[in-house]
Amino acid sequence: MELIEPIPGALEPKGEGAGLPVPATAPPSVSPQQRLAELLAVANEHEAAGRFAEADAVLSQILAAAPDFPAALHLAGIVAFRQGRSAEAVEKMERSIALNPQAPLFQRNACEIYRRVGRYDDALAAGRRSVELDPNDSRALVNLSVLHYHRLELDDAIACAERALTLDRDLPGAHFGIAEASLLGGDLQRGWEEYEWRFRLAGARPLMPSTERPQWDGRKLPAGATLLLICDQGYGDVIQFARYIRWAAKRCSSVAVACSRELQAVILQQKGVDQVFDRWEDMPEFAAYCPLSGLPRLAGTRVETIPAPIPTPRRRGRSACRRCCRRVGSGSGSPGRDARATPMTMSVRSRSKIWRRSPTCRGSRSFRCRRRPANRRSDAIGGARR
Repeated sequence: MELIEPIPGALEPKGEGAGLPVPATAPPSVSPQQRLAELLAVANEHEAAGRFAEADAVLSQILAAAPDFPAALHLAGIVAFRQGRSAEAVEKMERSIALNPQAPLFQRNACEIYRRVGRYDDALAAGRRSVELDPNDSRALVNLSVLHYHRLELDDAIACAERALTLDRDLPGAHFGIAEASLLGGDLQRGWEEYEWRFRLAGARPLMPSTERPQWDGRKLPAGATLLLICDQGYGDVIQFARYIRWAAKRCSSVAVACSRELQAVILQQKGVDQVFDRWEDMPEFAAYCPLSGLPRLAGTRVETIPAPIPTPRRRGRSACRRCCRRVGSGSGSPGRDARATPMTMSVRSRSKIWRRSPTCRGSRSFRCRRRPANRRSDAIGGARR
C-alpha cells in the first residue's frame, strides 16, 4: 500500500540557497528561495514518475546549496527508500522532522517508513503525532490502521479505519484495512464484504479485460450458461479458494477457470471444472464472471461453515523432478520412489517457497511446473498476484 506522498514545494528553506547557481535562462528577479522551490517541484515530478536517479540529482543540487531545507531532506529520504536505501532514508527523514517537527505530512510518511523497516514503536509514535497535528487527514489514519494491523492490534486497526471513513467514505485503503483485520479476527461476514474494495486500491491491476458481462452475484445461472472464475490471488490463496469451485459449479451449467499454467493441474482436479486457460484470447463465452477470491463472500462463509475437508491436490504421472519433490513431496526432502497419487503435503517452510513465487524447475509437463519466460505478453493470466 503506497501512502507516501510527494512533498509540497510551499515549504521555504530557512535562509539558505544563496549559493545555488541560477541558469542563464532564469529571470534575474528570481530569488534563491524561489529557485529552490522550482527545483523541488521538478524533483517531486521525477519521484512521482519513478525517475529516481533524476530526482536524486536534483535533490543533491538543492541540498548542496541548502543542506537544512526540510522539504528537500524529506523528499530525499523518500527517494532513498524507493531505491532500497532504508538506513539513509530514515536518517534524512529524521533530520527533516527535527528541522520541522510541526509538519504532519512528515510524521505520516515517517510512520509508514518506520513500519516498513520494522520499527513499530517509532512508527506508532510518528503516526499518532501525525493525527494529532492534522486530525482530518484520513490517510494518516489509514497509515495508523495498517500499523495496528501489523502489530496485531486488530480492534485499534478497525477503529482507525472507521475514523478515516468518517472523513472519506470511499477511501479504499480504509475499507481494505477493515477487511484484513476483520478476517484475521474471525468476523468473516464483515471481512468478506469489505474485501471487495481490494480492486479499488491504488495500483490494483484490472481483474480481466473490459467486458459487458456482469459480475456474478451467487444466484443460479440459466441453463447452458458458463461461469468464468478468475484466479486473482497468489498460489497459496488459489489452492485454498479452490474448495469453493464445487459450490459454484452447482449453480451453473459449466465452469471455466482463468489461471496461470502452473496451477492448472491443481484446478483441473476440482469437481465441476470444464475448462482452464491461461491467455485471454482463449477465453470462452460466459454469462457472468467472478474472482475466485470472491466466492467465500457469495457462499456466506463463516468460521463454522468453511468448506472442509480441503480437496487434496495430487500429482499426475511420475515425479516431476528431484527439485520439485524436495519442495512439494513428503516434506522430508526425499523425492520418494513414485510420485503417482502422492498428496502435495508440504512443511511450512516449503509451503512458503511455493506459494510466494513460481516454480523454478523445468520438470514434467504433466505437473505443469515449467517456468514461463519473464517477458511473457501482457495478455497472459497471472496466478501469483498478492
